[in-house]
Amino acid sequence: MISTSGTYARVDTVREDQLALFKRAGVNWLALGVEAGNQNVRQEVSKGSFRDVNIRDICQTVRNADINVISNFIFGFPDDTLETMHETLDLALELNTEMTNMYPCQALPGSPMYYQAKRNGWALPDSYEGYAFLSYECQPLPTKHLSSAEVLAFRDKAWHTYFTNPDYLDLVERRFGSDERRNVEQMVTIKLKRKILGD
Repeated sequence: MISTSGTYARVDTVREDQLALFKRAGVNWLALGVEAGNQNVRQEVSKGSFRDVNIRDICQTVRNADINVISNFIFGFPDDTLETMHETLDLALELNTEMTNMYPCQALPGSPMYYQAKRNGWALPDSYEGYAFLSYECQPLPTKHLSSAEVLAFRDKAWHTYFTNPDYLDLVERRFGSDERRNVEQMVTIKLKRKILGD
């Protein structure tokens, strides 16, 4: 059985020479903020705070150390279009990491994006439930090109696509066994209800 001990890391600070130490310390999962598949979208959000790295090489380096990868993606950045969100999903499917989190973009209260949204008059949730990305009331940010509903619908469809992908299910079975594969297959039968999608 593989331990669930893990930690978060920035994609531009993963150091190959430290991964063996992480593994010896019991770290079996490393969560990486990939964020977006489109470089222009990613650069606009990060404002140069991240060095440009090859995320494919980073994931392989982590896996070579026998550490599982959790990739984190966000759909609905201000410059996102349906095309760029498809690029993010395509990257997620290509990386095919042992676990992934897919979030709709939220301007969480107190964050820089929240104050940017307030300045620009972007629509924000009127309750804290609206910021909870799994909630019925979830209301992500609209983009310059898409409504909140379009962003959320895409995120939910992308999540389902990833977790029903045969390549992913085969990976889960190889790494964690047939019981875990069945758990994933059962998980994807549960559909989230969304107020802004008319559920």
